[in-house]
Amino acid sequence: RSPRWADFRVQLLSTPEDSQVELVYEKTLEWDLENVTNIDELSKVCLIGLVTIQYMFAKFLLQEVNSVEAAAHSFSMMDEHVGALHPDLFDKAAGHGAIWPVSVEQLDSLRRAILKASTGCGAGGPDRRRRFKNAYGLHDGDWQSIWDSWRPAGKSTGKVGPEGFGSAMEGAPKPSFRVYVYDPDEIPALRPLARGAAFCKLNQWGMEVALHDWFLACPCRTDSPEEADFFFVPHYTSCLINHADTFSGCDTKQLCHPTTKLFEEALQSSSFYKR
Repeated sequence: RSPRWADFRVQLLSTPEDSQVELVYEKTLEWDLENVTNIDELSKVCLIGLVTIQYMFAKFLLQEVNSVEAAAHSFSMMDEHVGALHPDLFDKAAGHGAIWPVSVEQLDSLRRAILKASTGCGAGGPDRRRRFKNAYGLHDGDWQSIWDSWRPAGKSTGKVGPEGFGSAMEGAPKPSFRVYVYDPDEIPALRPLARGAAFCKLNQWGMEVALHDWFLACPCRTDSPEEADFFFVPHYTSCLINHADTFSGCDTKQLCHPTTKLFEEALQSSSFYKR
């Protein structure tokens, strides 16, 4: 309906992928996409186009500029717009990448990457700027209290040394345990089960997403399953089963065979499931 969005879409699709962010940045400045009020108005005109710009810009800020805070800010402005659509409807509106070069799978993957990079706390290091708080606003003092409550009475939490501990930086309170979070980017069977985080977090089953997000941003998270004390397998099945057409023939009153099969496939593919 808007000529400028139509023209921009054609230009974006004809631009090489490694140069698209330059066009996106140009439009971010031209259309004042740092202004929240302006963003809300533009979302009424072309929601998927706006999300495409915000996604590409947030990804650039994280991967090229290496600014987790800026990427998280840009992503958060986009997240509420993405959450307005069921993931299946979003992908359909984007033409599964043919109309607008963005998908729910890409959005979810970037969300996880930002959360994993925003652990915070500790003293940082020569190649990593110290982040005082994690994505949930928790700092060293908060984690000290949390980890102390998990330790035997009379034993105080130590500090993380140069060798690190989970995702905790040197100088941070040492976590009482380490959790390995299964990654949908690495396990294809998990992708249909843990998709649409922006949509699912806003409804009554949002705790499924909240737990996933919390462990991704926790200093207790480890990327090494060999050293993990616990394993977390993300899935938003309560949310997705309760919305029509996500999984055919499923509802909350019966066992959902498609989701059960995917869940079992994800676990069986892990060599650590029966360790």
